Amino acid sequence: MKRLFILVILIAASSVISLAQEDINYFEVSSNIVTPVKVKTNLGTFYIYSGESKRVDGHISSIVAYDANGNQIVNNTPYKTETGTGKPTVKYWRFTLIYENQSGTIGGGSVPQGKSSGGAEVANKFDKKVRELIVVPMDGYPNLQVRAGASFSMAEYASLKAELGEMGGYVLAGGIGKSLFDKDENGKSWYAAVGYYAGDEMFNITFNIALLSSHITNSLGLVGELEFSYFFEEVSRLGLYADLQFGVSITSERFLFNAGVGVAWKLFSD
Repeated sequence: MKRLFILVILIAASSVISLAQEDINYFEVSSNIVTPVKVKTNLGTFYIYSGESKRVDGHISSIVAYDANGNQIVNNTPYKTETGTGKPTVKYWRFTLIYENQSGTIGGGSVPQGKSSGGAEVANKFDKKVRELIVVPMDGYPNLQVRAGASFSMAEYASLKAELGEMGGYVLAGGIGKSLFDKDENGKSWYAAVGYYAGDEMFNITFNIALLSSHITNSLGLVGELEFSYFFEEVSRLGLYADLQFGVSITSERFLFNAGVGVAWKLFSD
């Protein structure tokens, strides 16, 4: 009876092991697909990078994949399957094609296939690069930051900044300022900005286009902003930043320059 019980346990254990290894899947991406490829399956979501062969164990019953630009990939079935008695099923997947509709746009999007101007082409390439980075997982992103700083044009100010992406992505920011220590300066300043960022867990660079209203210079300007941020490894939510702004005044014919520094705290971050 004891031997029979042990035999049953061994058979059950071997069945569990064989079920756990029912399928072994190997994924790869052809060179014409923009990586990283995002793959969503019933087993979870994962990414595949250029030149990488990724293994995923388990039976895949549903799958959808997108290239780094968000275009859906067409071929979502294994191109080769290997089976054997007492062995797990091995499936090989290779992503080679994205969806292209009849209107000449890729992935159901609005990417034109015709020519574009030099400036628009540069902007499209820059935006494409950001969209490649926006799906690369990175600790601390996306996030919402609350900030306090000081600059030449805004005096002391408080602001919010949202970084919407992963290793890279889009930025929304805005803040208000007031001279807290110089009583001769009255009024308030404000700014609102949109742009891009790229970086890692500790350091990133942001480029924004901003509207800046200054109570110090009495002007409203359109400026380009370059910002450098650093977050401490020991306290990952706490960081420092410095920014430079160059542009022109909308209300008067003058060149605008501004520089500032401050501290940031990530209220929400992944």
